[in-house]
Amino acid sequence: MFFVNVPIGLVGLAAVPPTPGRSERADVPGALVVTPAAALMTRISPDASAYTTLLPGFVLAALGIGPAFVTATTTTMANIPPGENGVASGVINTFHELGGSIGVAAVSTVAAASLAPGSAGGVGGFVAGLMLCAVVAVVAAAVSLGLVPPGKPATAFVGHGH
Repeated sequence: MFFVNVPIGLVGLAAVPPTPGRSERADVPGALVVTPAAALMTRISPDASAYTTLLPGFVLAALGIGPAFVTATTTTMANIPPGENGVASGVINTFHELGGSIGVAAVSTVAAASLAPGSAGGVGGFVAGLMLCAVVAVVAAAVSLGLVPPGKPATAFVGHGH
């Protein structure tokens, strides 16, 4: 799986705007790129290779997730008092980790349904879990439209923001 993860990281890094304080809003487009990426991964089957079914979707998702995280960080850091940068940075990192943990738990629970005793087996639960990812990405795009102010932040942090 190492060779699947390396391209994902490189694409995610390349998709992030080079100057965090000057990035345009990328939350909604980022989430909307994750939607077809998750749907693309639903092509999984027991006979297919991870390189042909999962890798393209993961690479596409990386193109959306990286810029969305930059937007989340920039928006948060630009809308807090300067003395609270360290606390805000810690909260951002905590919620990135917490959100990932809850997401993995939810998708794993849905995917595990296909592995339960007495189930038909196969990859149906995994397909349902990936479709859940696509739906959550659309919901995230809609929610961020209401929560994230449009345009560039009036003030942007420089450096580490601490």
